[in-house]
Amino acid sequence: MAIRTLKDLLALQMMKPGAIRKEVLPDHLRMAANGRERQGDYGAARLLERWAHLVTRRVEEQD
Repeated sequence: MAIRTLKDLLALQMMKPGAIRKEVLPDHLRMAANGRERQGDYGAARLLERWAHLVTRRVEEQD
């Protein structure tokens, strides 16, 4: 499910470039993680949280 979430976000960016600003991408990943956790998919939730953390670090490094 985590991969599907990333695929959907990537597809959205490809169809509408700039639809998700890099500054808010971690928030989208965290919201998806919260949703997966509520569904009991703890593995996907951890993976999405980790990706959110990595994206946050990359965004901060670019600023």
